[in-house]
Amino acid sequence: IGTDIEKWSKYFNFCAVDPDVIPLGSIVLIRLNNEIVPFLAIDTGGAIKGNRIDLYINNTEKAINFGKQTVIGRIIK
Repeated sequence: IGTDIEKWSKYFNFCAVDPDVIPLGSIVLIRLNNEIVPFLAIDTGGAIKGNRIDLYINNTEKAINFGKQTVIGRIIK
């Protein structure tokens, strides 16, 4: 059963992770602009290996402006 990310992104933040590092279903707390934002790890990706995550941003302009960044995070299993 898949997750309708477009539908649920109104209520939750999602991210893709390497499941060897962060178990799927984990909450990942990310510091963004002096704010702690929770993301639910629900996906994997070919380029997501090791200590990399891919944050789902439901707005193309915001995603492009966010770009590639180094962030501070904490995993809650």
